[in-house]
Amino acid sequence: MQQKKSETISIEKTCKEIVQASIPTILTNLLLFIVQLTNIYHIGRLNDPRALGAVGLGNMLINVVCFATCWGFNGTLETYVTQSFGSGNTYMCGVQLNRGRIIGAVMFVPIAILFYFVDSVLISVGQDPEISEIARDYIVWALPGLFFVNQFDACKRYL
Repeated sequence: MQQKKSETISIEKTCKEIVQASIPTILTNLLLFIVQLTNIYHIGRLNDPRALGAVGLGNMLINVVCFATCWGFNGTLETYVTQSFGSGNTYMCGVQLNRGRIIGAVMFVPIAILFYFVDSVLISVGQDPEISEIARDYIVWALPGLFFVNQFDACKRYL
């Protein structure tokens, strides 16, 4: 009976540690998506359905093309840094982070080029030309922030 109580305490302690460790990541992701939600909210108040559709389309493309690609890549960084740290080689942890940041920057170039011409892609698949152009403008203006969000995600996974 006493053994079961100690198992319960260790499970509770473990759950508490997991929740405490995950709070910064949860808050980071929440704040990141609040930016997109705020954009949609304010554009929606303009009563211009074309602008609201364009921002929604732009956010969808940012999430699918940029965030999914970059964050998927940064997930491998998490694995390599963990292996280096586990083997006691903290120098390689920093090397892995810097390699990941450089590769992430290089990988961002084709994404940025695609986003500069995304209106042509959207029009070719049947989207309204005016909405496609507004979506492209929205995404192009967001590109600097997207680059730094990608770099931040690499650092977050490193830490």
